[in-house]
Formats: sequence, structure tokens, C-alpha cells
Amino acid sequence: MSSYEQALEILMQGDRHRVWSLVVTIFGDLAQNQGDEISAQTLGRMTEQMGIKSQALRVALHRLRKDGWIESKRIGRSRSYFLTAFGLQQSALATPRIYGQTSPQSIDWILVTTEATSDNQSDSAAHDDPHSFVRLTAHSYLGKRANLPETQHLLVTGLSDTTLPDWAKNQIVPPELNQSYASLFILLSAAKGALPTKPTAIERAVLRTLLVHSWRRIILRHLDVPEGFYPQDCKAIACRSLVLDLLARLERPALADFIDA
Repeated sequence: MSSYEQALEILMQGDRHRVWSLVVTIFGDLAQNQGDEISAQTLGRMTEQMGIKSQALRVALHRLRKDGWIESKRIGRSRSYFLTAFGLQQSALATPRIYGQTSPQSIDWILVTTEATSDNQSDSAAHDDPHSFVRLTAHSYLGKRANLPETQHLLVTGLSDTTLPDWAKNQIVPPELNQSYASLFILLSAAKGALPTKPTAIERAVLRTLLVHSWRRIILRHLDVPEGFYPQDCKAIACRSLVLDLLARLERPALADFIDA
């Protein structure tokens, strides 16, 4: 077994990935700029190496077109795909979380407390978006001041100099998510020792896709918080370091590299 095949086998371990979600990752990593296109042939070669059948890829592409994520165009007998304006926007929103070098700073974070008997709809707005606030107790939420809804019915306390107790950190990253980070750390550590030294453009693209996909499936499931807000035993920061290191070793191929790949 080659080093590429070993790395591929390692990164394909764990939960079964949805094909449409993997395709989103492919575009988000390789074709996130206006005008970027990926040929059907390249998509087929990449997904085939991930064990995805051509029929499953066609179904995924159809779904993504229906949902407004991608569009396609035909030139002669070949077809290429590209992100729509909506797809570009959604990918750009996730990029800082996925590829960011550090966690946000611990300034301007607040604890929001609502009245226990309040029926005011704006009081509950804080927990409508899990990417803005996280519920700590029945009537308290943690988030950034910039995301605070406009209302006079909330008690707001700054957290810049406050050490969160363990129970609060476990609300931000619940035990099952914490375990996902621990499993990912083991997987990434194994992949680091198996990376090929001179992978082809397609091989780099495939390994990057699986790497980014495994990372984004966890990091996007909770609020983007400062390092001090994670549970003490959480491997999130260590996972980020490994992801960035592996991505640096697997240089992102240019789309032109696939023409003769």
C-alpha cells in the first residue's frame, strides 16, 4: 500500500460522509473565488477515490443545484460546475472558522440573562442562532456584544475578565462534541505520519477535502469562542494546529493543475 493510500484510508475512517456535503467541501477548498470552475471529470476522479459511485455524485450535484449552491455550464461535450452567488457567500462565511489560525480574543464577550417570566420575543432571540449565542442555563446565554438583539429586557454582563466554570464550558462544547475532537485528534495524528511526500494534484485535492471536511463537521457545530472558553481537556486547539500543519504540507492545487492530472 502506498503512502497516499494509507493516508486516504486513515482520513476516510469515522462517520460516513454525505456526498453532497463532501462536494460542498471540494468547492469551498478549491473553487471559492468568482469564476472558479471544476470539471465534471475532475469531480468524478476525486470522488471515485473516496469510494463514491458516479450515480451518488450525480444525485448530490442535482441536489446542490436544486438548493441553489452550484450551477453548471457545458462547453462542447464537457461540463463544469461552479458555486452560485449564494454558494460563494456561504463558503466565505465558513472560511474564517475552518482556516483561521487562532481563536477569537476574549474581549467583548457577554453573559445575557433574561427575565424568568418574560414572554418578550426579543429576549429569546439570543438563542435563535447557535453561531451567535449559546445557552448556558434556562435564562442565560453567552455570546458577543455585537450580536446582542436590540431590547431593554436583558441583563448584560461583560465576560472579558471572567473565568468560566467547567459546567459553562461543557455547555459550549458538550461531552459528545468534546469526544469528537478527541477522536479527530487521533485520526489527524495518524494521518500526519502517513502523508505522501510527492502527491499528485488530484491526490492533494482528495486528501485536503477529507481533512477539511472532518474538521469543518466539528468546528462549525459550536460557537466560535476564545481558547479559554473550551473545556480543559478539549482537543479543539490541538486539532486546529494539526489541520493547519497538514494543509500546509498538502499545498492547495490550482484548478489548472487538473487539466493534465
